[in-house]
Amino acid sequence: MTAPGPGTLATLDVLPQQQVSVGQEVATVSPGTLSVSAPLTQEQQFRLLAPPTTARVTVPGGPDTFECTGLRTGTPEASTTAPDPTGGYVDPYADPAQSTTGATVSCRVPDGVQVFAGLSATVDVTAGSATGVLLVPVTAVRGRVGTGTVWVTDETGAQTETEVTLGLTDGTNVEVTGGLEEGAQVLQFAPGSDQLSDPYAAGGTYGGY
Repeated sequence: MTAPGPGTLATLDVLPQQQVSVGQEVATVSPGTLSVSAPLTQEQQFRLLAPPTTARVTVPGGPDTFECTGLRTGTPEASTTAPDPTGGYVDPYADPAQSTTGATVSCRVPDGVQVFAGLSATVDVTAGSATGVLLVPVTAVRGRVGTGTVWVTDETGAQTETEVTLGLTDGTNVEVTGGLEEGAQVLQFAPGSDQLSDPYAAGGTYGGY
Protein backbone atom coordinates (compact mmCIF):
# COMPACT_ATOMS: atom_id res chain seq x y z
CA MET A 1 0.00 0.00 0.00
CA THR A 2 1.43 3.35 -0.98
CA ALA A 3 0.60 6.89 0.13
CA PRO A 4 -0.73 9.37 -2.45
CA GLY A 5 2.13 11.77 -1.71
CA PRO A 6 5.42 12.17 0.15
CA GLY A 7 5.53 12.80 3.88
CA THR A 8 5.97 11.28 7.31
CA LEU A 9 3.71 8.52 8.65
CA ALA A 10 1.67 10.19 11.40
CA THR A 11 -0.75 7.46 12.48
CA LEU A 12 -1.21 3.74 11.78
CA ASP A 13 -4.44 2.45 13.26
CA VAL A 14 -4.32 -1.24 12.28
CA LEU A 15 -2.73 -4.37 13.70
CA PRO A 16 -0.80 -7.09 11.81
CA GLN A 17 -3.19 -9.40 9.89
CA GLN A 18 -6.18 -7.20 10.76
CA GLN A 19 -9.03 -7.37 8.26
CA VAL A 20 -10.03 -3.98 6.78
CA SER A 21 -12.78 -2.92 4.38
CA VAL A 22 -12.45 -1.11 1.08
CA GLY A 23 -12.16 2.63 1.62
CA GLN A 24 -11.37 2.37 5.31
CA GLU A 25 -8.79 4.86 6.56
CA VAL A 26 -5.90 2.96 8.12
CA ALA A 27 -3.17 5.59 8.32
CA THR A 28 -2.42 9.28 7.93
CA VAL A 29 0.61 10.94 6.40
CA SER A 30 1.90 14.36 7.44
CA PRO A 31 3.24 16.23 4.41
CA GLY A 32 5.58 18.31 6.59
CA THR A 33 3.89 21.58 5.60
CA LEU A 34 1.42 23.91 7.33
CA SER A 35 -1.80 25.44 6.07
CA VAL A 36 -4.00 28.32 7.21
CA SER A 37 -7.73 27.80 7.60
CA ALA A 38 -10.55 30.26 8.32
CA PRO A 39 -14.34 29.82 8.70
CA LEU A 40 -16.72 31.29 6.12
CA THR A 41 -20.05 32.98 6.68
CA GLN A 42 -23.00 32.51 4.32
CA GLU A 43 -22.30 35.86 2.67
CA GLN A 44 -18.60 35.07 2.21
CA GLN A 45 -19.40 31.72 0.60
CA PHE A 46 -21.47 33.41 -2.07
CA ARG A 47 -18.75 36.00 -2.64
CA LEU A 48 -16.22 33.21 -3.20
CA LEU A 49 -18.10 31.20 -5.83
CA ALA A 50 -15.02 31.60 -8.02
CA PRO A 51 -12.20 31.97 -5.45
CA PRO A 52 -8.71 33.16 -6.42
CA THR A 53 -5.68 30.93 -5.95
CA THR A 54 -3.87 33.04 -3.33
CA ALA A 55 -4.59 35.00 -0.15
CA ARG A 56 -2.74 37.36 2.19
CA VAL A 57 -2.12 36.07 5.72
CA THR A 58 -1.19 38.07 8.82
CA VAL A 59 -0.05 36.28 11.98
CA PRO A 60 -0.13 38.55 15.08
CA GLY A 61 3.32 38.71 16.68
CA GLY A 62 4.77 36.68 13.81
CA PRO A 63 6.40 37.34 10.44
CA ASP A 64 5.39 40.07 8.02
CA THR A 65 2.18 39.56 6.03
CA PHE A 66 2.79 36.83 3.48
CA GLU A 67 1.04 35.32 0.48
CA CYS A 68 -0.19 31.74 0.75
CA THR A 69 -0.99 29.61 -2.27
CA GLY A 70 -3.28 26.76 -3.26
CA LEU A 71 -6.36 28.56 -1.93
CA ARG A 72 -9.44 26.36 -1.77
CA THR A 73 -12.81 26.24 -0.09
CA GLY A 74 -14.51 23.23 1.42
CA THR A 75 -16.46 21.76 4.29
CA PRO A 76 -14.58 19.87 7.03
CA GLU A 77 -15.70 16.40 8.02
CA ALA A 78 -18.29 16.31 10.77
CA SER A 79 -15.90 14.41 13.04
CA THR A 80 -13.38 17.24 12.93
CA THR A 81 -15.84 20.08 13.38
CA ALA A 82 -15.31 22.02 16.61
CA PRO A 83 -18.19 22.01 19.11
CA ASP A 84 -20.60 24.93 18.97
CA PRO A 85 -19.57 27.32 21.80
CA THR A 86 -23.06 28.87 21.81
CA GLY A 87 -24.73 25.57 22.71
CA GLY A 88 -27.10 25.96 19.77
CA TYR A 89 -28.40 29.40 20.81
CA VAL A 90 -29.51 31.57 17.87
CA ASP A 91 -29.58 35.35 18.27
CA PRO A 92 -32.93 36.50 16.79
CA TYR A 93 -31.42 39.92 15.99
CA ALA A 94 -28.32 38.59 14.22
CA ASP A 95 -27.94 38.90 10.45
CA PRO A 96 -28.30 35.36 9.03
CA ALA A 97 -25.84 36.23 6.26
CA GLN A 98 -23.12 36.62 8.89
CA SER A 99 -23.61 33.19 10.46
CA THR A 100 -20.93 30.57 9.87
CA THR A 101 -21.84 27.52 7.79
CA GLY A 102 -19.07 25.06 8.66
CA ALA A 103 -17.34 25.81 5.33
CA THR A 104 -13.74 27.00 5.40
CA VAL A 105 -11.15 28.60 3.17
CA SER A 106 -7.59 27.33 3.43
CA CYS A 107 -4.22 27.78 1.74
CA ARG A 108 -0.65 26.52 2.05
CA VAL A 109 1.99 28.36 4.07
CA PRO A 110 5.00 28.86 1.77
CA ASP A 111 8.38 27.34 2.57
CA GLY A 112 10.66 29.59 4.60
CA VAL A 113 7.86 31.33 6.55
CA GLN A 114 8.31 30.68 10.28
CA VAL A 115 4.93 29.84 11.86
CA PHE A 116 3.66 27.13 14.18
CA ALA A 117 0.59 24.91 14.31
CA GLY A 118 -2.26 26.30 16.41
CA LEU A 119 -1.50 30.01 15.93
CA SER A 120 -4.25 32.52 15.16
CA ALA A 121 -4.13 34.43 11.89
CA THR A 122 -6.12 36.75 9.65
CA VAL A 123 -6.78 35.64 6.08
CA ASP A 124 -7.54 38.36 3.50
CA VAL A 125 -9.03 37.07 0.25
CA THR A 126 -9.61 39.41 -2.69
CA ALA A 127 -12.47 37.96 -4.75
CA GLY A 128 -12.10 40.64 -7.44
CA SER A 129 -11.76 44.36 -8.07
CA ALA A 130 -13.42 46.98 -10.24
CA THR A 131 -13.08 50.73 -10.80
CA GLY A 132 -15.41 53.32 -12.25
CA VAL A 133 -18.51 51.23 -11.63
CA LEU A 134 -22.03 52.03 -10.44
CA LEU A 135 -22.55 51.25 -6.75
CA VAL A 136 -25.53 51.13 -4.41
CA PRO A 137 -25.64 50.21 -0.71
CA VAL A 138 -26.33 46.52 -0.09
CA THR A 139 -29.31 47.60 2.04
CA ALA A 140 -30.94 49.04 -1.11
CA VAL A 141 -30.96 45.68 -2.89
CA ARG A 142 -33.08 42.61 -2.25
CA GLY A 143 -30.70 39.83 -3.21
CA ARG A 144 -26.90 39.93 -3.29
CA VAL A 145 -25.63 37.51 -5.95
CA GLY A 146 -26.18 37.64 -9.71
CA THR A 147 -29.51 39.49 -9.77
CA GLY A 148 -31.49 41.59 -7.36
CA THR A 149 -34.24 44.17 -7.03
CA VAL A 150 -34.13 47.87 -6.15
CA TRP A 151 -36.94 50.37 -5.75
CA VAL A 152 -36.49 53.48 -7.94
CA THR A 153 -38.31 56.67 -6.93
CA ASP A 154 -39.25 59.49 -9.30
CA GLU A 155 -39.72 63.20 -8.66
CA THR A 156 -43.26 62.58 -7.34
CA GLY A 157 -42.06 59.98 -4.85
CA ALA A 158 -43.61 57.06 -6.71
CA GLN A 159 -41.66 53.83 -6.35
CA THR A 160 -40.96 51.34 -9.13
CA GLU A 161 -39.61 47.86 -8.42
CA THR A 162 -36.66 47.39 -10.78
CA GLU A 163 -34.63 44.23 -11.45
CA VAL A 164 -30.87 44.78 -11.65
CA THR A 165 -27.80 42.71 -12.45
CA LEU A 166 -25.22 42.59 -9.67
CA GLY A 167 -21.44 42.31 -9.71
CA LEU A 168 -18.86 42.55 -6.95
CA THR A 169 -19.60 43.56 -3.38
CA ASP A 170 -17.45 44.55 -0.42
CA GLY A 171 -20.22 43.89 2.08
CA THR A 172 -21.19 47.57 2.26
CA ASN A 173 -21.81 48.45 -1.38
CA VAL A 174 -22.63 46.27 -4.37
CA GLU A 175 -21.81 46.84 -8.03
CA VAL A 176 -24.78 47.22 -10.40
CA THR A 177 -23.86 46.08 -13.91
CA GLY A 178 -27.26 46.46 -15.53
CA GLY A 179 -30.83 47.67 -15.07
CA LEU A 180 -30.05 50.99 -13.36
CA GLU A 181 -28.87 54.33 -14.71
CA GLU A 182 -26.35 56.54 -12.93
CA GLY A 183 -28.07 59.25 -10.91
CA ALA A 184 -31.27 57.29 -10.30
CA GLN A 185 -32.92 57.71 -6.91
CA VAL A 186 -33.40 54.40 -5.06
CA LEU A 187 -34.70 53.52 -1.62
CA GLN A 188 -31.85 53.14 0.84
CA PHE A 189 -33.62 50.19 2.49
CA ALA A 190 -35.36 47.76 0.16
CA PRO A 191 -38.85 46.68 1.32
CA GLY A 192 -38.69 43.10 2.55
CA SER A 193 -34.89 43.14 2.23
CA ASP A 194 -32.90 40.27 3.70
CA GLN A 195 -30.52 42.86 5.15
CA LEU A 196 -30.54 43.44 8.90
CA SER A 197 -32.00 46.88 9.62
CA ASP A 198 -33.41 48.88 12.50
CA PRO A 199 -37.24 48.58 12.33
CA TYR A 200 -37.53 51.98 14.01
CA ALA A 201 -35.18 53.76 11.62
CA ALA A 202 -36.59 56.25 9.13
CA GLY A 203 -36.48 55.35 5.44
CA GLY A 204 -34.50 57.32 2.90
CA THR A 205 -33.26 57.43 -0.66
CA TYR A 206 -29.87 57.25 -2.27
CA GLY A 207 -29.24 59.17 -5.44
CA GLY A 208 -26.27 59.54 -7.73
CA TYR A 209 -24.32 56.96 -5.76
